[in-house]
This record gives sequence, structure tokens and C-alpha cells, in this order.
Amino acid sequence: MGKLEDFCRKAIELGAAKAKIIKAEDVIVADWVRLKCQYGCGGYGKRLTCPPYSPTPSETRKVIAMFRIGIGRVSGFQNSQT
Repeated sequence: MGKLEDFCRKAIELGAAKAKIIKAEDVIVADWVRLKCQYGCGGYGKRLTCPPYSPTPSETRKVIAMFRIGIGRVSGFQNSQT
């Protein structure tokens, strides 16, 4: 897994607070998250990476199921309402 560890280091170098190799089966996709965006974020519908343009939870689960491992990262998050 040397290359994945290199990607983790690169993610941190590029600004991620943390990066870690994770199993795809450990990723939890919750249905309520999309609603949190819709009713809790002033940026809803303003970016192509956010709902309603981003994949649904069901679509996201299908994509994640195609992988065995990946890299989880934590980066700074700025809510549009602040």
C-alpha cells in the first residue's frame, strides 16, 4: 500500500488536516445528510458539488461499493451561512 500512503502524505501537504487509508465497506452514507444541506445550508443548490446536483445517497453507496479501499480526508469546512 505504499502508493496510497504517498497519496495520504500528499493530501496533507495540499491542506488536508488528516488523511487515512480506509476500507470502502467502513464508509457510512446516511440519508439525512442531504436534508441537512437542503434545510441547514445557505449554499444549497449553489455549487455543483452540493445537492441537488451531487449524487444521491443511493448513488453514492453504489459508487463506494465498487471499491475495496480508499483515502479518507478531513479538510477545513466553511458553512455558507457563516
